[in-house]
Amino acid sequence: MDYEFQRRFRLTKESVAELTLLIEHKLESKTSCNNALSPLEQVLIALRFYAVACMQLAIADLFDVSQPTVCRVVHRVSEDIASLLPDFIHLPVNREECKTVSRKFFNIAGFPSYWSFGWHLCTNNFSRW
Repeated sequence: MDYEFQRRFRLTKESVAELTLLIEHKLESKTSCNNALSPLEQVLIALRFYAVACMQLAIADLFDVSQPTVCRVVHRVSEDIASLLPDFIHLPVNREECKTVSRKFFNIAGFPSYWSFGWHLCTNNFSRW
């Protein structure tokens, strides 16, 4: 059963639960409307949309909601997930950090040193403008 869930949503049930916990305070309904979607339902709608990249109407039919609801939910959940970026991804901000990251990638898996090359390319391009 967990395998089928992961096939449909591209994440494990545990990952979905953790993601929902991180953003549920932003997804909770502000009204006491009877038909308000729970934060978990909203996350599942968005994840299914991401996983299959099909028309919003097909997702709406699957979850028994309207297409405009799917549109709003995907937009809201996407923004809330994106707001977590600084908590999980740190990008190097200077040449020394780029070199350190590049060295770590190489030490882990022999990954070529493109970080410093990219930084050099970026700084050279901006200096021309």
